[in-house]
Amino acid sequence: MNNLVAINQQQYRQEKTNNLQKLLQKYYSKNIDFNWIGEGSRRRITLQIDSQNKIGFFKHKSHDLIEIEEYLLADNNISQLLPIIKTFLKSQEQNLFLQVIITLFDNGLDLVFVSNRSLNHAQKNQILEFAKNNKCNLSIKINEDLEPIYLPKINQIFVNDLHLQVNSEVFLQATKSGLTSIIDFIKTNISPSQNIVDIYSGFGIYSFAIQDLVKKIDSFEGSKSMVDLINFNAKNLQLTHKIKGFERDLYFAPLTTLELKKYDCAIINPPRNGALPQVKQFAKSNVNKIIYVSCNPVSFARDIKILIESYFKLTNIIAIDQFYNTNHLELVAIFKR
Repeated sequence: MNNLVAINQQQYRQEKTNNLQKLLQKYYSKNIDFNWIGEGSRRRITLQIDSQNKIGFFKHKSHDLIEIEEYLLADNNISQLLPIIKTFLKSQEQNLFLQVIITLFDNGLDLVFVSNRSLNHAQKNQILEFAKNNKCNLSIKINEDLEPIYLPKINQIFVNDLHLQVNSEVFLQATKSGLTSIIDFIKTNISPSQNIVDIYSGFGIYSFAIQDLVKKIDSFEGSKSMVDLINFNAKNLQLTHKIKGFERDLYFAPLTTLELKKYDCAIINPPRNGALPQVKQFAKSNVNKIIYVSCNPVSFARDIKILIESYFKLTNIIAIDQFYNTNHLELVAIFKR
């Protein structure tokens, strides 16, 4: 059995490697370095809750629930909580909860129960006791509004020696080790004294990770709550002279070639559909280096075609398999004029 698992693992890795090399063969002839991250690593999972309060995942393109007893891809701290959640839900009113989102922040667990209606006093007390007994932050989300129920600590992400305060809904890389790999790669590919623009910056994790290595970083993000976190943490950590966040709809209003003139290097981490409008501005700009972080090799390949046709060269790339046993990959690439 162990030999069979080893063979399947080898086949899995070879297939992912071959697919990526084939997709990017026009643009990058070297072997791509892979960072393989296996089971027990996911730091956030979203579980569906059906009308009988069973938890699991919906079948593809359906609302048929596949109930789970365990989830091997999740961090052990999350996995240990699953049977406790299952037991708790057995005592709850049916059709009250639709989902539970479990996140392992660097200072502890955070749970968000999604509901379609308000909880009564007794229900809130029950969920409060659950949170206290399991020493986790807990909120209820109703129609996109997040109501804190029990928050004994502020969620935090640690980077270098900085503790960044974040909320329950920040975008996170799927695994902590994946994030570390991305940050280390970025650090080795930036030069001191550069002015950096961080585009689709989220809550500014890359900006804070490299702030001690560069002159100044402007962080652009479409979500006001994420920009507020950037500026709050910059002020709280006395880094306002280094980092500033700006709210911007980057799809409909990408940074223009004129705005990009003051930056030596751009970091960009767009959503799955890529960043075509911004990439077109890069192509016409005088930015000398672009660090592109992508969770979708297909949209990445589409975007980089424009860069390469505009005299950028793909000089280095790594692939991080933090979506174990799926077709997804995280890529980090360096483009230079």
